[in-house]
Amino acid sequence: MGVSLGDDGKQILERAMKLAVDRYEKLNTLHVLLAFTDAGGLTGQLMGLHGITSERVRQALKSQADASRQDGKSQPSEPSTSIDRVSQTARDLAEQLPGRKVVSALHLLYALASVDGTLATRWLVLEHNTQSLTAQILGILTGTGRRAFHLEARGQSPEMSGAAPLQSRGADQPGPAPEQPVQEQPVLAPSRQQAYAKHPQHRTPQPINQLPIRPTSPWALDPKRFKVLSAAGVNLNELAARGKLDPLIGRRRELEAVMDILGKRKANNPCLLGEPGVGKTAIVEGFASMIVRDQVPERFRGRVLVKLGASGLVGGTGVRGALGERLIALRQEMERADGRIVLFFDDIHDLLRSSETGGEGVVQDFKEAMEHGMLPFVCTTTPADFKKISDTHPGFSRCLSVVTIDEPGEESTLNIVGILSEKYGSFHGVRIEDSAIHAAVTLTSRYMTGRRNPEKSLAMIDLAAARASRTATRILDREEVACAVADAVGVARERLTETDLSRLMELEKEVGARIVGHAVAIGAAAHTMRRNAAGFRGRRPIGSFLFLGPTGVGKTEMSKAMAEVIFDRPSSFVRFDMSEFSEPHSVARLVGAPPGYVGHDRGGELTGALMESPYKLVLFDEFEKAHPAVHRLLLQVLDEGRLTDAQGKTVDFSNTIIVMTSNMGSDVKPMSRTGFGNDQDHDDPFADYRARVLAVVREQMPPELFNRIDETIVFSPLSVEEVREIARRLLVSSAAQLSENRGVTMTWDEGLVDHLIASGGYDPGLGARPMKRTIQKVVEAQVADLILSGQAQPGGKVRITCKGDGTPTFRVVAPRARADGHAKESRDGGRKRRGQRDRAA
Repeated sequence: MGVSLGDDGKQILERAMKLAVDRYEKLNTLHVLLAFTDAGGLTGQLMGLHGITSERVRQALKSQADASRQDGKSQPSEPSTSIDRVSQTARDLAEQLPGRKVVSALHLLYALASVDGTLATRWLVLEHNTQSLTAQILGILTGTGRRAFHLEARGQSPEMSGAAPLQSRGADQPGPAPEQPVQEQPVLAPSRQQAYAKHPQHRTPQPINQLPIRPTSPWALDPKRFKVLSAAGVNLNELAARGKLDPLIGRRRELEAVMDILGKRKANNPCLLGEPGVGKTAIVEGFASMIVRDQVPERFRGRVLVKLGASGLVGGTGVRGALGERLIALRQEMERADGRIVLFFDDIHDLLRSSETGGEGVVQDFKEAMEHGMLPFVCTTTPADFKKISDTHPGFSRCLSVVTIDEPGEESTLNIVGILSEKYGSFHGVRIEDSAIHAAVTLTSRYMTGRRNPEKSLAMIDLAAARASRTATRILDREEVACAVADAVGVARERLTETDLSRLMELEKEVGARIVGHAVAIGAAAHTMRRNAAGFRGRRPIGSFLFLGPTGVGKTEMSKAMAEVIFDRPSSFVRFDMSEFSEPHSVARLVGAPPGYVGHDRGGELTGALMESPYKLVLFDEFEKAHPAVHRLLLQVLDEGRLTDAQGKTVDFSNTIIVMTSNMGSDVKPMSRTGFGNDQDHDDPFADYRARVLAVVREQMPPELFNRIDETIVFSPLSVEEVREIARRLLVSSAAQLSENRGVTMTWDEGLVDHLIASGGYDPGLGARPMKRTIQKVVEAQVADLILSGQAQPGGKVRITCKGDGTPTFRVVAPRARADGHAKESRDGGRKRRGQRDRAA
């Protein structure tokens, strides 16, 4: 009995012909697909379930026609035999399946989504999950919800050709009778129906209980034959068939290396080696998606990737020997699969660590199976963990073939994030602009150096989109992403929403407002950082400086001001007193103790501070007092912008400012200037002083270190007027603290500043420090006595004036609003105390 074309199949083909005639186009498979979108019944429900609408197919036809016109063709290009191939594939399918030998609309739809090289298949593969669609059609046609027969139809999906199926229907899973029609009735449990309907990829305007569809995949493993894999593993092919995995973008070289190693006869175990976040797992998941889409070489078609984690494989094996028995069962299942199942151990170091309770025999069993090619798997780990594996299990590590996965460059990351952002935007219901994608890549690359791309860029896109969805913002731009990055790394939002150029151009102004004098030093530091920001520094620090000059001139204060202006947060300033690092072993305090020594697991003070956030100004105070071993430690930091700690982790210094202060040359005194000098001397009276200080420093400092510093800045001694201005600022600071802590206002006249200068507040060789001590002794000590004695009350004032001889006078003004009430309270209190004394007498 031959196979005939059913009435519903005829209606589809007739409608497709009419659509092509109405559009003045030659009939192609996209017209047939468009006819299905307008059809009712079961095929119409399937199209709606997968989001295949008439509007989208019409747009695909229009785009194809526009592309053909640009190429100078009159019609879209596809093989002229495409319609015949679709029809023949539908006939073959109807002939091999049990039931009526009639080509229905379901047979045609399956063939339309399966035949390669047609316009319909190309569009469906790009836009939809054809594997899930064909699997659901087969489930309906066979009445089992799964692939029950090995089909030989032409144009069928790759997993249905070649090797035998991984699962087959048992005796307890009979198919329908030959003439039994498929009944349209709900087959999902109510809870399963609700969860399936709520998922964004399965939303449909029609109730789910009206669709006779089982959400199963032909890649599913038979739980009876593969008990361990089904219970402990995650089927990546099945997830890919359901559209749960993100596509793999780029990484062609790495993927080809993985396939070459898997294709080996022995030791066929690739190990993807890379830092967290670079995309190791994405490569394996992309490999599974390519297998499902038949985009892999012939030898890998039909293979199934199963992910096994430490918790799934080792969990519940507390009884001695239980883990060994589970691994034996796993090996038997792998042998039963005959190499068509590939395991995936993500973070294999966790599995090895968890299996240590099983004894060395567990690792030895793995090693023997790997050597003979009986246990094909892909694994991932980090360089540090791979070193631990090599040290602990050298035989096991030798069976692994390393494939290094590097962090993608900025251009590749932009491409990856740009493509995947569509999924994030669809999930959150926002439109992600190109500026947001660019900001995510550039800002995370700069501010989140402890993490790797593309993971950190996608994480910030996800976070910013989630916030936008919560606040009902429909468009995600650069500012939202910048705010997400700022909150993640602890940087002020304003610093990320403005450019570095604007901050650096205002550096002299903002630092100058905090530092008295030293305009030459401030300008030199600003010019150096602007030059480096323009792209002349490579991966070196933002700026490296050596501050020289006598004590108390403001070297440390200058460093604090630079940190506040550039990084705008208190934690951005890190100070090391180098007098504490005068011994050779003190290097371990900065980078951590080597393995085997006390404290090796705590890390170093310097590397630890930069790992948390690299945007800091690191001050090495009194640098000349450190041991030469510490000096040599900074050579790599100043030259390459990185440092490796005792645990082998590389710390990035490219976003750090390095400042070293020193008193070398402090014994050089400025020359008294008499007579006439040239114009340059009048413009910079301390030019000769700076030259003599630098000459001393060159003699005392190692040349390899001195030549790696961006700028050596000599701070000149402070003049009387500069110390006078410092005194005013210190008095303002003391008054602010007094008002905040005690509620007392302090005022003074200019005569107090003159008295402070005359009382030892100015010393050319000691800078501003004598003024601090003089203010503490002359002003703060006297005001403290007034407060503690009760004369200066909250809300009152302390006025400091100087008489003709310059001696300061402290006058207390009581709070005016409380004066009467306070006096009445004092009189009442006096009468009360006298009454108490009389009663006591």
